[in-house]
Amino acid sequence: MADNSLLLHLPQFLERLVLLYDSLGLTADSLEQKKQLDALRQVYAEYQRTCETGSIALWKNFRQPDAYLISELFSQERKLLGQTQEEFAYRLEMDPKTISRIECGKYNPKPGTYEKLKEQLSLDRDICSTRIVTQDFELLELERAVAKAIHFRNYTQAKSLYMQLRPKLSIQYNENRQYIKYTDTMFAETNHTITLPEAISLYTEAFQITRRNLPWEQLDKITLGRTETFLVNSIAICHYQLKQYEKAIFLREKVLAGYQKSRFSLKHHYAGASILYRNLSMDYEGCGDFDKVISCCENGILLELDANRAGFLGFLIEQKAYAEEMKGKSKGESKPQYLRAYHILKLTKKEASLAILKRYYQRNYQETLD
Repeated sequence: MADNSLLLHLPQFLERLVLLYDSLGLTADSLEQKKQLDALRQVYAEYQRTCETGSIALWKNFRQPDAYLISELFSQERKLLGQTQEEFAYRLEMDPKTISRIECGKYNPKPGTYEKLKEQLSLDRDICSTRIVTQDFELLELERAVAKAIHFRNYTQAKSLYMQLRPKLSIQYNENRQYIKYTDTMFAETNHTITLPEAISLYTEAFQITRRNLPWEQLDKITLGRTETFLVNSIAICHYQLKQYEKAIFLREKVLAGYQKSRFSLKHHYAGASILYRNLSMDYEGCGDFDKVISCCENGILLELDANRAGFLGFLIEQKAYAEEMKGKSKGESKPQYLRAYHILKLTKKEASLAILKRYYQRNYQETLD
């Protein structure tokens, strides 16, 4: 019914579904998708979020970019350099009051001033961040295609697309060099041509391209860009696979704390925050701290609903139900949550998570979900 490109953005998928219903003269009540959509409505009701039920278009059709406030970004980077506003203004030959007004959000710098600030802070990226620096729209689309293939674990296609993109990126920009080193390492790790400790070292080197020698302890002082967040998350994944759960938790909690201090709503950092919540819940599970698993899943679910997305919604509902079982909740009480997670995972085509849930459900309930 829907190709994979629709699955990254559930609103578009639902709109396409509505059009199909109309063209066939069918209603949602007559189709199996009703259970899936009802499961989604139930989640909205449980978390007291508004859900549009009139036309199946449950979520408005818009896309949240990763955005960074000019004031927030420049203030954070200046502080990382250890400079006061007066010292920073002196280096730029500017009035300290101008720097203060920019960092307070009272004044948007003119293009020339903006470029001077970026140059002084060694920033390549613009405020609305992409993973690469380029003026070529086709390269941006190619990068998105690489990301989508990786998202669906189609690593053969992803690497083929990446090898087309890689030689076209200008390595004069830090962000491009970081993206290349990160992606090269990710493919090497996926193909098991490097060890996990080697991957941690390479990911750390990639992170330091844009963050110099920023100590991990200071991650909560800043709002990371998308690639930077994915790099820290990849390091945490390596620690998780090495059963070094405390190290993984430390890194992910620090990055989330930085997001939570942002003057932007967390939903504007959805791409990074959602995967952190998803993986952090698994870190807590590895430590046997099921109270934190539940709390983490709750926060992740709220982010999915507030951001009008469903990237990890089904997984988080399933993970929360499992943690509650480990805390003593009866199987009878957990069963509706597993069923809800199953329908949402089907709706969003999360095949890997579906397979895991079906095996667990059959083993514990002696029933099949299909």
